[in-house]
Amino acid sequence: MEALGINLGLLIVQIIAFIIVFLTLNAWVYQPMLNMMESRKQKIAQGLEDARVAAEARASAEKEAAKVIADAQTAPQASGRKVALVGFSLGGGGVLLHGAPLMDLVSAVVAYYPAITSMGPDMMPLASRIRVPVLLLSGEQDRYFNCCLIESMRALASAAKANHAVFELVAYPGANHGFNLNVPTHRADDANDAWGKTISFLRRLHPPFVQ
Repeated sequence: MEALGINLGLLIVQIIAFIIVFLTLNAWVYQPMLNMMESRKQKIAQGLEDARVAAEARASAEKEAAKVIADAQTAPQASGRKVALVGFSLGGGGVLLHGAPLMDLVSAVVAYYPAITSMGPDMMPLASRIRVPVLLLSGEQDRYFNCCLIESMRALASAAKANHAVFELVAYPGANHGFNLNVPTHRADDANDAWGKTISFLRRLHPPFVQ
């Protein structure tokens, strides 16, 4: 080795140093980078799958909304081409999301404690879809699975008005989820008031209306 100008001891030291550097980089740089890239790949794949599922769910909901509207239009008591939609909780979120944009088919929307909190704190995307007058009735004490928080209702009302939508929010200070239903959270005075406001709203925006 010396005849070739190679210092064996120095070569061994350099080989050991290279192995140490390689193992260190592999443990602290390469492997974490590969793990990060794999994790990112999985997140992107999951995001695409979630988007596909959400798109299918939205298409299904819109199809169901169209069917409900078509059934209402052909009902014996139908009073015109347009219909008024009333929804409660999940149904309330549904009529806001899928009914309120349909100004050619829907005259008005009434939503009792709609499940919209899961849409996040920014309600402008939902508010920007509203094309018909909306009456929203909610309980300020509603904490039912945190689905229908009064903070979300106020955020939607603010966003809707900023977007120049016709939007009325009625909040009942002592009311909880289902305040108008035959359940333990029922509040007769609030229920009667809410129904009276519903009747008045529909008489004004969807005449003729039969109580």
